[in-house]
Amino acid sequence: RTWIAVLCTLLLVLLAGNALFFATVGRGCVGGWLRAAARETGPAWSGRLLQGALTLNPYDTEARLALAELYRSLGENGQAEALLREGLARWCTGPELYLALAQSYCAQGRMEDAFSLLETAPRGYISQRLMGARPKNAQAPPSGTYPAGTALTLRPGEGDTWYSLDAGDWLPYTAPLTLEAGEHTLRVSTLSREGIPALPADYAYTVSEPLPAWARSETLRCPHCGESFTRQLGRGK
Repeated sequence: RTWIAVLCTLLLVLLAGNALFFATVGRGCVGGWLRAAARETGPAWSGRLLQGALTLNPYDTEARLALAELYRSLGENGQAEALLREGLARWCTGPELYLALAQSYCAQGRMEDAFSLLETAPRGYISQRLMGARPKNAQAPPSGTYPAGTALTLRPGEGDTWYSLDAGDWLPYTAPLTLEAGEHTLRVSTLSREGIPALPADYAYTVSEPLPAWARSETLRCPHCGESFTRQLGRGK
């Protein structure tokens, strides 16, 4: 009877060891095989294999990122973003999911969503890594009052410059901005090559009304004596 009890005990230990191995190492091995297989197949099978890897291990960040990228390549941005948000809600130990979701937002011109996402990341290791991934921002002329007709030239940062004028849509900056008379706000950000936005910079401008014709003047200099004088343009010679 003793040897039977010992044999049963060894059998139970073996079964428990196998279960523990699969729960810790085995799932990772199978998930790695599924991810590798997904890279060698078409979109349909890739999606199934990556979903299988996530079913085995919902915390598999690599599989989640690969599946989100697959969805984006198929134009299914909503599914990609839902998948990334689910990963953030579960447990996130690195910046990868934040960066991928910010990239998706920026690719659709949703810059404000990207700013909000990156600014609400947990303080500490993740926020420091995110800050390191953000490019140096572009610069606009200082806030203040400018005469009508002034063209605002933006100094580029480490990537493509984007701007939002008066809380409007975000647009790529391609030429100096000429503002109409009145009050204006300008928000500027740079997108890195990876599609990560810089910290936005805000400016406020007041553009004065153009002077009426009778109030305009010009400064002339005498070619003989070098003396300067001002002539009113609206009152004739």
